[in-house]
Amino acid sequence: MQDLAHTGDGALERLWKTQIIPLLTEHHWGDGTDVEVTYGLDRLRERLGILPPTGEASGTEDS
Repeated sequence: MQDLAHTGDGALERLWKTQIIPLLTEHHWGDGTDVEVTYGLDRLRERLGILPPTGEASGTEDS
């Protein structure tokens, strides 16, 4: 089951949303940092000049 969670379409987005963002939220708790704006995957890709994979709308998945 865990392998399915970490592969396939949207795997990076899913991991970023469920693993990385919560850790950064805890790290920045109470300091006023907007974690999604600062560390969101869309923002990271923008800063690095990396386009999301074709057909994926990063950041719009709510599951």
